[in-house]
Amino acid sequence: MIFVQGSAWRKQDTYAMIPNLCQIAAKGYVVASVEIRESDIAPFPAALEDVKCAIRFMRKNAAEYGVDPNLVAVWGDSSGGHLALMTGLTIGEYNNGLYSEQSDEVSAVIDYYGVSDLLTLGKYNDILDHDAADSPEGLFIGGRIPDHVEQAKKASPLHQDLDKKLPPFLIIHGDSDNVVHVNQSIEMYKALKEHGQKVLFYKVVGGDHGGGVWSPQVLDITERFLSAHSYRPNHR
Repeated sequence: MIFVQGSAWRKQDTYAMIPNLCQIAAKGYVVASVEIRESDIAPFPAALEDVKCAIRFMRKNAAEYGVDPNLVAVWGDSSGGHLALMTGLTIGEYNNGLYSEQSDEVSAVIDYYGVSDLLTLGKYNDILDHDAADSPEGLFIGGRIPDHVEQAKKASPLHQDLDKKLPPFLIIHGDSDNVVHVNQSIEMYKALKEHGQKVLFYKVVGGDHGGGVWSPQVLDITERFLSAHSYRPNHR
């Protein structure tokens, strides 16, 4: 399991979710947390390249870390959820040249309250001007969203090719999220379904941006999703 800690694409606290990730690790999964280049250092697609590089690194060192290189999932929350979606939707793309002999293919994608469309994010939320140059999204693509429409599309999961063969997706989002509106996940779910892809969507009633979402019930759903897609964790 490759996990991408949400951080608005900026400096991550990679320890933040360890208590929750430990619950998945306790089921027999190996969890590797990825540190990305933050948008202050390098805008899109740097962070996406880093996630894919981490997948290839883990495959190259599978024996050392005791992992099955044929069974790799990617999981993230918030901006990490966005990067998890992008990773699953752009297999074979955004290779930074490191460990190039390895594949970045994943068998499953888990998105917790991630951004799916940079172009519409600001329309459903007035707590933050998501279109501004100094917003997390603006810093991520290098300027105001309305001034960089094509770059925003390239960086948006909803604007990727959804007709090709894709891994299964699990999407989780709280319906009271005041940072990333739940509509982002609803539209992503609808688009994947309309294109015949395997996708599950769970709306957490009363869930805010992270708060109320990371519950034992949701983690159980996450683990069952993994188990349903050919994962055979080693219980020891």
